[in-house]
Amino acid sequence: MIRQGTLNDLPQIEQIAIDATKQMNLEGSDQWTSAYPTAAHFQEDIEQGTLYVYLENMRIVGSISIDQSFPVEFNGSQLSWKTKHETAGTFHRLVVDPAAQQSGVAVKLVQFAESYCREQGLASLKMDTYSKNKKAQKLFAKLGYKPVGTFYYPNKKDPFFAYEKALT
Repeated sequence: MIRQGTLNDLPQIEQIAIDATKQMNLEGSDQWTSAYPTAAHFQEDIEQGTLYVYLENMRIVGSISIDQSFPVEFNGSQLSWKTKHETAGTFHRLVVDPAAQQSGVAVKLVQFAESYCREQGLASLKMDTYSKNKKAQKLFAKLGYKPVGTFYYPNKKDPFFAYEKALT
Protein backbone atom coordinates (compact mmCIF):
# COMPACT_ATOMS: atom_id res chain seq x y z
CA MET A 1 0.00 0.00 0.00
CA ILE A 2 1.19 3.52 -0.80
CA ARG A 3 0.00 6.53 1.17
CA GLN A 4 1.08 10.08 1.87
CA GLY A 5 3.78 10.32 4.51
CA THR A 6 3.24 11.97 7.89
CA LEU A 7 5.57 13.40 10.51
CA ASN A 8 4.96 10.23 12.55
CA ASP A 9 6.67 8.30 9.74
CA LEU A 10 9.85 10.36 9.96
CA PRO A 11 11.86 8.12 12.34
CA GLN A 12 11.23 5.04 10.17
CA ILE A 13 12.07 6.88 6.95
CA GLU A 14 15.25 8.31 8.45
CA GLN A 15 16.39 4.84 9.57
CA ILE A 16 15.66 3.37 6.14
CA ALA A 17 17.72 6.15 4.55
CA ILE A 18 20.62 5.52 6.94
CA ASP A 19 20.54 1.79 6.18
CA ALA A 20 20.20 2.38 2.43
CA THR A 21 23.09 4.87 2.48
CA LYS A 22 25.32 2.28 4.16
CA GLN A 23 24.28 -0.27 1.52
CA MET A 24 24.94 2.16 -1.36
CA ASN A 25 28.35 3.01 0.07
CA LEU A 26 29.23 -0.69 0.35
CA GLU A 27 28.24 -1.10 -3.31
CA GLY A 28 30.64 1.69 -4.33
CA SER A 29 28.25 4.63 -4.63
CA ASP A 30 28.77 7.73 -2.53
CA GLN A 31 25.64 9.40 -3.95
CA TRP A 32 24.18 9.56 -0.44
CA THR A 33 26.14 10.43 2.70
CA SER A 34 25.45 11.39 6.29
CA ALA A 35 24.89 14.94 4.96
CA TYR A 36 22.27 13.95 2.36
CA PRO A 37 19.55 12.96 2.69
CA THR A 38 18.85 13.86 6.30
CA ALA A 39 15.73 13.80 8.43
CA ALA A 40 15.35 17.52 7.61
CA HIS A 41 15.03 16.72 3.88
CA PHE A 42 12.33 14.13 4.52
CA GLN A 43 10.57 16.40 7.03
CA GLU A 44 10.41 19.17 4.44
CA ASP A 45 8.97 16.72 1.90
CA ILE A 46 6.32 15.63 4.40
CA GLU A 47 5.44 19.20 5.30
CA GLN A 48 5.09 20.08 1.60
CA GLY A 49 2.86 17.05 1.05
CA THR A 50 5.19 15.49 -1.53
CA LEU A 51 6.42 12.38 0.31
CA TYR A 52 4.73 9.00 -0.09
CA VAL A 53 5.49 5.80 1.77
CA TYR A 54 5.19 2.17 0.76
CA LEU A 55 3.91 -0.14 3.48
CA GLU A 56 4.22 -3.92 3.73
CA ASN A 57 2.60 -5.62 6.70
CA MET A 58 1.92 -2.21 8.27
CA ARG A 59 5.64 -1.33 8.15
CA ILE A 60 7.23 1.35 5.98
CA VAL A 61 9.72 -0.22 3.60
CA GLY A 62 10.25 2.65 1.16
CA SER A 63 9.45 6.22 0.22
CA ILE A 64 9.53 8.66 -2.66
CA SER A 65 9.02 12.42 -2.95
CA ILE A 66 7.14 13.64 -6.03
CA ASP A 67 6.97 17.27 -7.16
CA GLN A 68 7.93 19.73 -9.88
CA SER A 69 11.01 21.08 -8.15
CA PHE A 70 13.94 20.65 -10.52
CA PRO A 71 17.57 21.26 -9.59
CA VAL A 72 19.20 24.20 -11.43
CA GLU A 73 21.55 21.67 -13.03
CA PHE A 74 18.57 20.40 -15.07
CA ASN A 75 18.69 23.67 -17.05
CA GLY A 76 22.09 22.91 -18.57
CA SER A 77 22.47 22.91 -22.34
CA GLN A 78 24.08 19.44 -22.19
CA LEU A 79 20.68 17.90 -21.36
CA SER A 80 18.25 17.10 -24.17
CA TRP A 81 14.86 17.16 -22.46
CA LYS A 82 11.87 16.36 -24.68
CA THR A 83 9.40 18.38 -22.60
CA LYS A 84 9.55 21.67 -20.72
CA HIS A 85 9.93 21.54 -16.95
CA GLU A 86 6.53 23.23 -16.57
CA THR A 87 4.86 20.15 -18.08
CA ALA A 88 6.93 17.55 -16.20
CA GLY A 89 7.17 16.02 -12.77
CA THR A 90 10.17 14.66 -10.95
CA PHE A 91 10.92 12.55 -7.94
CA HIS A 92 13.56 12.69 -5.28
CA ARG A 93 14.94 10.52 -2.51
CA LEU A 94 13.58 7.20 -3.74
CA VAL A 95 14.60 4.87 -0.93
CA VAL A 96 13.88 1.24 -0.11
CA ASP A 97 14.84 -0.60 3.06
CA PRO A 98 17.79 -2.85 2.11
CA ALA A 99 15.91 -5.80 3.68
CA ALA A 100 13.08 -5.23 1.17
CA GLN A 101 15.20 -4.59 -1.91
CA GLN A 102 14.72 -6.83 -4.94
CA SER A 103 11.05 -7.27 -4.03
CA GLY A 104 9.57 -4.74 -6.45
CA VAL A 105 9.09 -1.87 -3.98
CA ALA A 106 11.15 0.61 -6.03
CA VAL A 107 9.27 -0.34 -9.20
CA LYS A 108 5.93 0.22 -7.47
CA LEU A 109 7.03 3.58 -6.06
CA VAL A 110 8.23 4.83 -9.46
CA GLN A 111 5.05 3.57 -11.13
CA PHE A 112 3.07 5.40 -8.45
CA ALA A 113 5.02 8.59 -9.29
CA GLU A 114 4.18 8.09 -12.96
CA SER A 115 0.46 7.64 -12.23
CA TYR A 116 0.44 10.60 -9.87
CA CYS A 117 2.07 12.89 -12.46
CA ARG A 118 -0.21 11.58 -15.21
CA GLU A 119 -3.24 12.42 -13.03
CA GLN A 120 -1.84 15.94 -12.63
CA GLY A 121 -1.83 16.28 -16.43
CA LEU A 122 1.94 16.24 -16.74
CA ALA A 123 3.56 15.05 -19.95
CA SER A 124 6.72 13.46 -18.60
CA LEU A 125 8.70 12.45 -15.57
CA LYS A 126 12.34 13.57 -15.23
CA MET A 127 14.98 12.48 -12.75
CA ASP A 128 18.66 11.83 -12.29
CA THR A 129 20.97 9.39 -10.60
CA TYR A 130 24.65 9.21 -9.84
CA SER A 131 26.88 7.46 -12.37
CA LYS A 132 28.00 5.10 -9.59
CA ASN A 133 24.42 4.08 -8.71
CA LYS A 134 24.13 1.06 -10.98
CA LYS A 135 20.91 -0.22 -9.33
CA ALA A 136 19.02 2.99 -10.13
CA GLN A 137 20.33 3.02 -13.70
CA LYS A 138 19.13 -0.55 -14.21
CA LEU A 139 15.74 0.28 -12.67
CA PHE A 140 15.20 3.33 -14.89
CA ALA A 141 16.15 1.43 -18.05
CA LYS A 142 13.79 -1.41 -17.08
CA LEU A 143 10.93 1.09 -16.63
CA GLY A 144 11.47 2.76 -20.01
CA TYR A 145 13.31 5.93 -18.98
CA LYS A 146 15.55 7.38 -21.67
CA PRO A 147 18.90 9.02 -20.93
CA VAL A 148 18.98 12.70 -21.92
CA GLY A 149 22.52 13.62 -20.91
CA THR A 150 25.11 13.94 -18.21
CA PHE A 151 25.79 16.75 -15.76
CA TYR A 152 27.64 17.45 -12.52
CA TYR A 153 26.52 18.55 -9.09
CA PRO A 154 29.07 20.87 -7.49
CA ASN A 155 29.75 18.57 -4.53
CA LYS A 156 30.49 15.40 -6.55
CA LYS A 157 33.44 14.64 -8.80
CA ASP A 158 31.62 11.98 -10.82
CA PRO A 159 28.78 12.76 -13.23
CA PHE A 160 25.06 12.27 -12.85
CA PHE A 161 22.85 10.83 -15.57
CA ALA A 162 19.53 12.52 -16.39
CA TYR A 163 16.51 10.52 -17.55
CA GLU A 164 13.04 11.27 -18.92
CA LYS A 165 9.94 9.23 -19.67
CA ALA A 166 6.88 10.40 -21.60
CA LEU A 167 3.67 9.83 -19.66
CA THR A 168 1.18 10.42 -22.47
